[in-house]
Amino acid sequence: MGRYLALILGEPPRLADNPQGYGPLGKGFIAHVDIPPHIAQAWQTLRDDRLLSDALSARQLA
Repeated sequence: MGRYLALILGEPPRLADNPQGYGPLGKGFIAHVDIPPHIAQAWQTLRDDRLLSDALSARQLA
């Protein structure tokens, strides 16, 4: 479950079209992706959740 959550939380930053993302303004691996504001807010809410952050930090990679 931890790996699944880590993947979900890691995707929005990769989709961002900025120098750190995979879009044309970044690594150029994908086309520009518009991330709706409510999706960006939901992602931020999850990233700010202390319990979820602690659980992801404590997980062990198999």
